Amino acid sequence: MIWRKILIINLFLLILVFAVTEVLNYNTYKSKYMDMLVLQAQNNDDPQKALKESLPKYKLPKEYDFKKYRDKDKFIIKGSSDKRPIITIGCSYTYGILLEPYETLAGQLNRVTDRTVYNLGISATGPQTVYEQLKDPDIKKEIPDAEYIIYTFLHNHIMRQFMYILSNSSIINPVYEVDENNNLVKRKPFFPKILYMFFTVRNYLEQKMNTDEQNELGKGLPLFLRTMKECVKTAKEKYPDSKFVLLEFPQGPMCRPDYQEKTQELTEENIKNLEKIGIIYINAEELAGHKFRDTVKYRIADKDHPNSAVWEELAPLLKSRLNL
Repeated sequence: MIWRKILIINLFLLILVFAVTEVLNYNTYKSKYMDMLVLQAQNNDDPQKALKESLPKYKLPKEYDFKKYRDKDKFIIKGSSDKRPIITIGCSYTYGILLEPYETLAGQLNRVTDRTVYNLGISATGPQTVYEQLKDPDIKKEIPDAEYIIYTFLHNHIMRQFMYILSNSSIINPVYEVDENNNLVKRKPFFPKILYMFFTVRNYLEQKMNTDEQNELGKGLPLFLRTMKECVKTAKEKYPDSKFVLLEFPQGPMCRPDYQEKTQELTEENIKNLEKIGIIYINAEELAGHKFRDTVKYRIADKDHPNSAVWEELAPLLKSRLNL
């Protein structure tokens, strides 16, 4: 039958178009992350093998589970002080890429305060993961008490609120939105989950993420502020009289090639709105009185993440500023 031939030809053409589109999108995706992957591979004993293993791959997507990505060796640094513990929370800056536990923000705060400090930093995460960890029903079992929750914030965490799949991975990232009743609710997957393995879909979602980020910035950060409000509320429910600190760490040009001074930090209005919901705002560079943008003195080999010198310098200043 002629209609069967037409159907088969059109189906073949459709598959061919998708295949060509997918090849182009894969190359685009790989090129976008190649510089980062090369830098990360250089820190490995066998850079070529590490680079090959870290290149984008087709994998069935997995649901995000923050507990699987916690580093048990860095999770708790015990102190002997009878003062209430401290929680540090955030992304890889908090976690401490290539740092020993004592070299991280948590480790240095333990050094200067002798308090027990918990490190809840997880790479590639943002405000929504901070919220998810704080509202976790098991957190009180793992961390019975805390006086301070210190969230190390980077400006690209605004973008990460809309990241449906973690960069260069097959992990589906939790994404939240504010519903018509002004409640913070988790979004349903934008596509059927299996489609997240295709690079055509990944590139589309990254473009959507960038659009959503620009809308968020243009409207004064409504989702970010709503998420932070829920974080403060949840923290106080779990840990009465606790204080929530947002430590902004300006990224600078070494990790944002498009960086322009005072364009990728929180604005005065953003800061005022954070303080209205009970957050203690601290800018790391203002606290130190200088910039942390010397890639030799303050950055590890990838020229992005802070090294131990940053936290060794900031910890005593935070102790004084917060009366830890």
